[in-house]
Amino acid sequence: MEILWISGRRMGVDLAGVTEHNISIELEKRGFGVTLMSLGNVNDQVYNHESLEYTNFPGLVTLSSARAAEKKIAEIDFQNYALVLIDWRLVQPLSKTINGLKIPWCIVDRGPPAYSGLLNRLQKWYWKRAWEIASESATGGFVVSSEHVNFVRKYAAIEMEFAVLPAGSNRILPDIKPEDPGKTLVLSYIGRLDRRRRVRDIFRLSEELERLGINHEINICGEGNDERRIARGSEIYEKLFFHGKIANNDIEKILAKSHVGIMTMPDEPIWRMSSPLKLAEYLASGLAIIGPKHPGNGSQMSGECFLLAERDWETVCAEEINRLGGQDWEEIRSCAVNLSEGLSWEIVSERMENYLIEWGLL
Repeated sequence: MEILWISGRRMGVDLAGVTEHNISIELEKRGFGVTLMSLGNVNDQVYNHESLEYTNFPGLVTLSSARAAEKKIAEIDFQNYALVLIDWRLVQPLSKTINGLKIPWCIVDRGPPAYSGLLNRLQKWYWKRAWEIASESATGGFVVSSEHVNFVRKYAAIEMEFAVLPAGSNRILPDIKPEDPGKTLVLSYIGRLDRRRRVRDIFRLSEELERLGINHEINICGEGNDERRIARGSEIYEKLFFHGKIANNDIEKILAKSHVGIMTMPDEPIWRMSSPLKLAEYLASGLAIIGPKHPGNGSQMSGECFLLAERDWETVCAEEINRLGGQDWEEIRSCAVNLSEGLSWEIVSERMENYLIEWGLL
């Protein structure tokens, strides 16, 4: 049984592209044949990957990749295909083509637009239109959380079958043992460095840890529109280490030496509904989770590893960390790893298959 997945992610470039990659791998293991069409390239894939050419110019990336997808779709014999999955970004330009195949399809939304200003308004309209089209002809829609379902219902004003697939992780830690947190506490932020994520709040976190006399170092990895501010901050704050965009195996080494994972996203609708990859990866790495308290940062989960705060998170979380003893850190690590087992890509893919069976597609 074959599945075609058309994604707007740039594989090998966009961090979030690991979702399509890992679910495709797991679906192949479960006996499906997966063809993933996307921008970018995939190395060592066990599924079929079709790279989409595109024009790397703002406003033309989606349209150009959609045209490339149309050409590739025309070359496929869909006799054995049971389903088409489409990233919301490509629903509008490809809807006529996909509906013409007479094969069930589902919209995939791993997160609405998170930009600000005029660009956000334009993309939000485009996102809403994608869901409106899906409500008319798609079998169902895949989102990342129950908050995400409510958001789609409210802002797209549509009703249809929804399936919740959170972000997962199959992280295998390198054979690196972290230092005693009582001597040097290692904290890490992995992800986009966009202003809306308020990564710069980490500066104040470092100040609070310093005030409490906690010897620490904070790793910041990623890129985004606030990258320069973060880089400058690392020159001012001696405990901050800015790595920029780094390879996945280097991220694994950093997390393996860390004690705390930082979730800076504030309590806003766009972040409350999210299921960040970094949360699943922090848990799989056995880290305590700090940041503002809301569902997107993990408040819907319970356990000793969550040290989230409803307000002034930089101060409250620093004080919580200051109260922890040696046994507490051992319990945090055990709690985090146990919780991560329910967020493996194998479990996420099994949930996806169960939804497709429930909808009568398999």
